[in-house]
Amino acid sequence: MVVVESASGDLVVKEDVMLAIPMMVAFALLLGWVLVKLTLNALPLFIGFALAMLAHDLGAGLLASLAAGALAALSVAATGRSAAGLHSPALRLALGLAFAVPAGAAAYHAERGLSGLVAGGAAGMTAGAAVAILVGLTAWQRTAIGSDRA
Repeated sequence: MVVVESASGDLVVKEDVMLAIPMMVAFALLLGWVLVKLTLNALPLFIGFALAMLAHDLGAGLLASLAAGALAALSVAATGRSAAGLHSPALRLALGLAFAVPAGAAAYHAERGLSGLVAGGAAGMTAGAAVAILVGLTAWQRTAIGSDRA
């Protein structure tokens, strides 16, 4: 370990900084991956949370509310996965939009929140729009076209 005294009198440890940079990059990539996965499933997550809160407000217990929400979210996700088998282009379009629009909106707001912490302004808005479009198109691909690779 190399300890260097700076001009202000503070001690700086160079090896810790060299280790911290790759760890921050890895954490940022992990956070981005988790955010993309959550935003791609925005509609099932929203439906599941909404039904769980409704069941809890109507007097169901905590476990029953969580089970109802999980069942609803899984049902919506399974419906989206089976959309590729539909023969009607109108139904595939409607179901694809039902999944892509909430995914794009969730991605935009998540990115705007994170870019506000780092760099706001026009660059943050442009990056937010780009991320929202990419996540919306990915959700469209997973639902309307039927690819599970994303």
